[in-house]
Amino acid sequence: MSNQPLTVALLRPDSTRREAMALCEKYAQTADSVCVLPTWVADVLESELEVATVIGWPHGAANSQALGVEAAMATADGALELILFPNLSALKSGAELLVADAVQTVVDAAAPAGAEVTLWLPWEQLQPLERQSLARLAVECGANALLLPVDDEASAKALREFLPDEIGMMIACAATSPSAAYAHRLWSEWDGKS
Repeated sequence: MSNQPLTVALLRPDSTRREAMALCEKYAQTADSVCVLPTWVADVLESELEVATVIGWPHGAANSQALGVEAAMATADGALELILFPNLSALKSGAELLVADAVQTVVDAAAPAGAEVTLWLPWEQLQPLERQSLARLAVECGANALLLPVDDEASAKALREFLPDEIGMMIACAATSPSAAYAHRLWSEWDGKS
């Protein structure tokens, strides 16, 4: 197995418990972690994989208190990483304080269990300044990493330059994606600093 961390995910809204369990079994020897819907976190704990789940999936439009409860329940079920989907409606409305409150609430809810919080940065839906704003909020609120679904290496590098070393950056991509090698370098470089 390469030293590149591999997370497999099953987030279809109609995915079943059986499918989540089968995914863990299929990738038990080749993946490091699995990301499933919050419903199935406790069920997949028996696998050898670390378990991640999503908070605010897919739009992040819940209020901060609801996101905090969702995060606390997910960590109580055994999730070690929470991938938070930010409230795009609030961000695009200029309500940064609302977005920051949601991120901080999830980070605070994850802390007692020692779970990490990764903030999904919806690349295509944001303008460059909005990307920087969301990245800044992630840093200020104590998120551990940003997750970008992007194949644009130049843009990802520009955002990485904007971030302090304390926060990680990961790129969500298929192993055959043009960004896969860059995603591996990004992670390796950051992970070496932790």
